[in-house]
Amino acid sequence: EDDNLLIYYAGHGDEHEVSGVGYWQGVDAIKGRRSTWVANSDITNEIKGLKAKHIIVIADTCYSGTIIVERGSEDKITRQQKNKDAFIRKKHKKTARVAITSGDIGEKVADREKFNSKHSPFAETIISILKDNNDLLYSMELYSKLWDQMQTKDIDQLPLWGKIIGTDHKDGGDFPFQSIE
Repeated sequence: EDDNLLIYYAGHGDEHEVSGVGYWQGVDAIKGRRSTWVANSDITNEIKGLKAKHIIVIADTCYSGTIIVERGSEDKITRQQKNKDAFIRKKHKKTARVAITSGDIGEKVADREKFNSKHSPFAETIISILKDNNDLLYSMELYSKLWDQMQTKDIDQLPLWGKIIGTDHKDGGDFPFQSIE
């Protein structure tokens, strides 16, 4: 109940053109056969049954934005406006079920092949931010930094941060990343 769980998916995704349901396509997925794909609703249903205090899904896949119910604002979080210790204690007590996605609803995203790279532009940016992190970093702050850096890349995709649809997220809750050095 006090655990933090990070679920990271990088791979192919698709969206049902009529229903707007987003899917993850694993290595055994068959093109055109949704029965071999994993619906975002299946992911959220599994998350509902987990007892972890904080859960984040980071999805680097086309149409990944369909897992989020509400988009986060791009406003920067300013810790200086609050007492840092009290703020962190209060935030940490709240159950978090959030996601950061590499793209918006109905949006294809750049993969590593397009840029002849080891990682997608989204993954490279997240890795860079986390490597440079030496403090407590909440997912909304990670998203804010991701947003700033993704705007400078030569790609047409909109990363999102938000609450995961139909889970027990408590407003104000967030996923903490902590440097382990």
